[in-house]
Amino acid sequence: MKYLSKENIVLINLLTVDRHGGNFIPPSNYLHEENLDYLIEVVS
Repeated sequence: MKYLSKENIVLINLLTVDRHGGNFIPPSNYLHEENLDYLIEVVS
C-alpha cells in the first residue's frame, strides 16, 4: 500500500490554500510540524 509522503501532504496543503484562499506560511505551513511527523510514522 502506498501512503502520502510529507512532501506530498505539504504540496496538497499549498494547492488547497491557493485554490480556496488563506495564508500559506513557508516552508510547510504547520504550527507544530512534529505532529505531522508523528502521524506519518504511525501510519507507515
